[in-house]
Amino acid sequence: MATSTNLTEKGQLAGVPGSLPSPTPLVEPALQQTLEQFLYYEARLLDDRRLDEWYTLLADDIHYFMPTRYNRLKREADREFSAPH
Repeated sequence: MATSTNLTEKGQLAGVPGSLPSPTPLVEPALQQTLEQFLYYEARLLDDRRLDEWYTLLADDIHYFMPTRYNRLKREADREFSAPH
């Protein structure tokens, strides 16, 4: 994990040729681990089809859209996904 001390003046990772500048500050390792563990937990709930438990993690005011994908011919590529409502 890179910290701010591993960044050059241009925001590139020290010792990593061609690395891209970091557009935002890096987070603290403890916060990153907490977020990663939450994502792993969420993925486990979905993998295990524990959808009721996963659903309780969502905010009450969320607007969730998951487009339906259709198999289309290449010439119909613009109709591959359903439109948001």
